[in-house]
Amino acid sequence: MITHLGFVCLALALAPSGAQNLGLVPYNTRLEISGKIWNSGSWSAFCADEQDRSLNGDADTDDTILFLVDTQNFRLTSVGLAIDYPTASSDERPPVALSPTAIALQVSERDQGNVDLNKDTRVEGNV
Repeated sequence: MITHLGFVCLALALAPSGAQNLGLVPYNTRLEISGKIWNSGSWSAFCADEQDRSLNGDADTDDTILFLVDTQNFRLTSVGLAIDYPTASSDERPPVALSPTAIALQVSERDQGNVDLNKDTRVEGNV
């Protein structure tokens, strides 16, 4: 598990299928990574703690926010949604599923500013 690093080494599969060498490219996210890193195709996803600034538009500054890196152009994007921290470091139930063309994630209603995201009249879950 990679935690508390300001950079990520992203494996880029630029070589043809079956090639022996994969290039490792250091990429400084300038963020303290919290939990696991997930990869699929040209996408990597990780979480970072807000650290005294709101990154998801709610009033507090103590959430864990999901970020995406497009490894083709090294573009870093904040998804702007809070992830429940225990799931951010879980092997059993990761909060993110990536494919080369889509992303699915579980958002914490409580950490997203106590917003009822699934309209079930409660703000207790990950949706």
